[in-house]
Amino acid sequence: STNDNYDCKVGCHKIADAVEELLADAGVDLFLAGHLHNYERSFPVFNGTVTARTYQNPTAPVHVVVGNAGDDEGLTDSWMTQPDWRAANTA
Repeated sequence: STNDNYDCKVGCHKIADAVEELLADAGVDLFLAGHLHNYERSFPVFNGTVTARTYQNPTAPVHVVVGNAGDDEGLTDSWMTQPDWRAANTA
């Protein structure tokens, strides 16, 4: 949920539409991704809706973006207004 228009307002919906139902049907608790060079973690969330504000026995996946080294664009540290599903973020 950075201010990167494509990653957070366009591309994310393409990915969510393609895999969100699959993750839920498979009972996935934790989805780890690396792309942007920051850290962000959600509460358990499905279809943009927070299903719980705890991580005990989640009924939907928790999404974590784990920033990695090697980016020549620099640190991504400009955040959009806090969405309801965000539990933590840092850059």
